Amino acid sequence: MPCDKLKAYEMYEHAASLGHLRAINDLGVMCYHGEGVERDFAKVAVWYERSGTKEDSCSLLYSEGGPGLPQDAAEAQRHLKRAADLGHGWARMSLRT
Repeated sequence: MPCDKLKAYEMYEHAASLGHLRAINDLGVMCYHGEGVERDFAKVAVWYERSGTKEDSCSLLYSEGGPGLPQDAAEAQRHLKRAADLGHGWARMSLRT
């Protein structure tokens, strides 16, 4: 059976509207890869921020920029600090240098 990425995206959106954190995170992943929707880093950042689990990824998104999301060093730093506060080792090490 072929995979309908748009339908999957719509189903994840419904689950996300009910507060399902895994669905919220997976929507960010789908937007990052352009699965079911056009690749859009601004949407990736929104979904990752809503999930509350991807601060380190948000930091990288803002520091590099990409489709739909301009570079923003201040926003990247804010997410990096939040990731460090949440215990992400990579973020803690990045802030020390």
